[in-house]
Amino acid sequence: ETRRPEFEAPAPPPKRSRKGLWIGIGVLILLGIGVIYYLKFLPQSAPPRVITLNPAMTFRIVQVPFTEISYPGISPDGNWAAFAAADVNSKWDVYYMNVAGGEPRRMTSDSSSHITQVDISPDGGRIAYDRWNPTVQLYEVCVVSVLGGVSKRIADTGYRPRWRPDGTRIGYLVNNVAGNKASGVLEFWTVQADGDAR
Repeated sequence: ETRRPEFEAPAPPPKRSRKGLWIGIGVLILLGIGVIYYLKFLPQSAPPRVITLNPAMTFRIVQVPFTEISYPGISPDGNWAAFAAADVNSKWDVYYMNVAGGEPRRMTSDSSSHITQVDISPDGGRIAYDRWNPTVQLYEVCVVSVLGGVSKRIADTGYRPRWRPDGTRIGYLVNNVAGNKASGVLEFWTVQADGDAR
């Protein structure tokens, strides 16, 4: 009668290829050479420095009675804020308010389905903004007085307007979309604040 052993010996470990071992050693040597070259021969960069744009800067939380707003603009003196917001009917308008408190005043009388950005002129008297034009399916750039009233369209195509520091021109972005004679890439255009392209 043949007796079976009470346990079975473990299978021998698989043989490792010497080729894989030499490849691993080669990779480690190359990595070591790369680290030494980087540390010894590449120029050392200066440590990062912290830039403080305005050391006297203060922060204030401004309460607005809207749940959906877009990128705001702040007046040069820091006392006024302009922003676009959607009302309960999803109609977008430009609002203007004192950051010390009070209710925002609606500046535009021609609501839009969306406004992405608002910017206050350097003299604090006008607001540039973009609005969606559903007729042509493009954003257009407009200007309105901080006293409110009728907006003036100054660019048929464009969005994200920003005033130049001297207040004479407004810069904005343009995409190459249907019907637009652009270069096929995102472009930065400018227009005079009165809408003259010169």
